[in-house]
Amino acid sequence: MESPPVELPTFRGLADNGAVYRYGAVVGFPSVSAPGHTTAGTGVWAGRHGIVANAFYRRQTGETLNPFSLISDPVALVQNPGRMRVFYEAAISSDVETLAMAAHRALGPYDAQSGEGAFVAVINEIAIGGADYTTVDFLEGLNGGQKPSRDGVNKYSIADQLAVTQVVELLGDTAQPVPTILQLSMLAADAAGEAAGPHSDLNRSVLETLDGRVQEILAAYKDRGAWEDTLVIVTADHGMELQDPSRATGVGALIAESGIQLRQPAFGVFYFKTIEIVASIAESNVLVTVVDHDNQTPLPGATVVCNGCVEDTLLSGPAGEVGFTMTHPLEEVILSVSLDGYNPQSMPLQSILSGD
Repeated sequence: MESPPVELPTFRGLADNGAVYRYGAVVGFPSVSAPGHTTAGTGVWAGRHGIVANAFYRRQTGETLNPFSLISDPVALVQNPGRMRVFYEAAISSDVETLAMAAHRALGPYDAQSGEGAFVAVINEIAIGGADYTTVDFLEGLNGGQKPSRDGVNKYSIADQLAVTQVVELLGDTAQPVPTILQLSMLAADAAGEAAGPHSDLNRSVLETLDGRVQEILAAYKDRGAWEDTLVIVTADHGMELQDPSRATGVGALIAESGIQLRQPAFGVFYFKTIEIVASIAESNVLVTVVDHDNQTPLPGATVVCNGCVEDTLLSGPAGEVGFTMTHPLEEVILSVSLDGYNPQSMPLQSILSGD
């Protein structure tokens, strides 16, 4: 590797003696933080592990989940560390194997009495399932001690310093085993890259700081006499693609002008608010039920038009239901539904009945 315009001896040593994604790792589109970090911790794509964006909408419950906020807001996490475990259980697919689970499957669970099996530490990461030591364990062990302040301190830098503290404390406690695997995320490069670009002086300065912090971690391993005993996995954001502010654009104004109804919990992620039409027919009588496509709740007050029925325009009742009598053959009847806050829906009745 050619010498970079910034001295990073620790990272260079890791790259020279380990494995590195030379051009970064792109794990989905758009390439954003939380899905990538979770893929690093599970080995599967975002559509498989369930973290599809930095914030995403859970259609069934109406919740907006923001996984990356857990590790990028250390103050809130210190105040309530259990949030991370709750989020993990709610957001990540229960049948996905994490790095820690895979290590335990291959090497066995850690046994404190014999010292055998894999002891896995996951720091500043989302995929904590099955890990023996995590950021949550560290924070819960503070027992009301001094908590970091937001004042004048970048939240990403706080998280990175907390990561160093966690590893140094873990290795400094000889009653604790040396991790078989350490999965570690450093966050400040993300903030610097987004604020000033990947090749900026700010990012170079942050990388120098991170290099020193990783050196502290490696020094703790050497002090413990465990330099050769752990697989260390370090991840950080973000890529080195061209960032030209003059090319930046947004679609918010275009969407507003279009009248399309949607939710946008994070950049590049859209959830369209749609209506589902359910229909049944007995002779010439048609019963139509209008429900929210996301959670199947009835939608009263929707305007339902039956093109080819007697009294062709009616409002749905409290249960989202409305009844019509057809005057045209089934194959000619069209049902249309509209309701404020939702995108209108229009379908041939024959398609609705057949489930097409």
